Amino acid sequence: MDENIKKDETLKEIEIKRKVFFVSDMEDEAKYLHIMSMSGYHFFEKKGINYYFELGEVKNYYYHLGYYEHGLRDEDRYVNNYREAGWEDVFSEKSEFDGVLHYFRTEEPIGEQAPEIYSDRKSKKILYSRLLENWRNLITIIVLFIVCMGGILYFLLTHPTIYQVIYLSIYAVVLALLLGSLGIYMMIYLKVKRKMVELKYD
Repeated sequence: MDENIKKDETLKEIEIKRKVFFVSDMEDEAKYLHIMSMSGYHFFEKKGINYYFELGEVKNYYYHLGYYEHGLRDEDRYVNNYREAGWEDVFSEKSEFDGVLHYFRTEEPIGEQAPEIYSDRKSKKILYSRLLENWRNLITIIVLFIVCMGGILYFLLTHPTIYQVIYLSIYAVVLALLLGSLGIYMMIYLKVKRKMVELKYD
């Protein structure tokens, strides 16, 4: 048996899948959970990058990720709005900016498309705006560090020591990490910016 497959106390077969999604990937994450349900894997919990699925018969579950921020609206009413529209609140976890990310799902007959749900545009706009601001500041800091690394490289090359190789190796690792972080955050930043434009003109 696959090491990722476990049996819980109710003898239900559980499988863990590892997947990485960012806040900007809520729609993609929902599509992934729907695809899994069409293979008999039904999501019920998440811990970090570990997604827990209960194995069973194929069901046409559609998922929707809804972001709620404390102080923005009444949480109970927020969740009840979905329940009244036929969506089950499967799981929730803490998210950015003192918010909560709810995983809702609804079952439709095989072959039926996802039902229309009311818009979550207001909370998404607020979330995306705050993410863009924070990531813009973070990207600026990373760029400043990279600029400073240029000065450090100049110093290392003009002041050679017996530990030159070690220093340059450490420098290369740190620079690679900075450039990698910059690339990832730029990718996420641009993706969220596109989503903001879509929300504006949708």
